[in-house]
Amino acid sequence: MLGTSLALLLALVAPSPSAPLEGGVRQAVVVAKARLAAVQSRVEPRRLATRDPVEALRNDLERSLGAIDWRREGIAAPVELSAVLAEAESSAGRDRARASATVEIVISEPRGALLAVVRASARGEDIPGARVSLEREVLSEAARRTSSSIPDAIRRARKARGGRRR
Repeated sequence: MLGTSLALLLALVAPSPSAPLEGGVRQAVVVAKARLAAVQSRVEPRRLATRDPVEALRNDLERSLGAIDWRREGIAAPVELSAVLAEAESSAGRDRARASATVEIVISEPRGALLAVVRASARGEDIPGARVSLEREVLSEAARRTSSSIPDAIRRARKARGGRRR
């Protein structure tokens, strides 16, 4: 019984890689106190040269969330996150490649109560032949910026609700 409880606690606290399930669907990833439940895109695939922006965003978010020191941030209770690539586009002209991306993350309590929504964008320019790598850099930066605002959004939301759970 104690071993099962300890294993469950460790699964909730320690970062764990996501594993493919049947049909190519990935399970939710637990990164410290944040559970990345879903990653989606509202962007039409033809707007980007990157083949799988959702997978790239998921990887960027997992890395960014794993870098957060939740204990130092004062976040003790877990949260669930749903991320969306809300806007993104890129183009390559004769002189420059341009890319932009906006990521939104919905933060909720494990039982479903909405805490906050955070949103961040990034833009970049590079040489025309670097369109795909530019898209990846811009997407990574948007994910990092959005992720870094999560602890503050959680603290503000929980404080506004009476500070019952940290």
